[in-house]
Amino acid sequence: MKGMTKEEIIEYLKSQGIPVGSWKDTEPKTVKSPILEKQKENLHKLAGLIENQISKDVETVADLHISLQKIRGRKDAK
Repeated sequence: MKGMTKEEIIEYLKSQGIPVGSWKDTEPKTVKSPILEKQKENLHKLAGLIENQISKDVETVADLHISLQKIRGRKDAK
């Protein structure tokens, strides 16, 4: 097949029983990868979990800061 013209390739394909003309008339399609869609869904879930954890951690740090201030206050009172 090396060095064949376009017409020669088309004739060869037709002689092998491969339809050629219908390739030009196909419409483009938009397809989605199931793997990528699942990863996208998992990332959205993970983002929510991380945001919740950050909120809890901020509250914990605030509570610990209050506790630390109370402990420091007791030492200063002595």
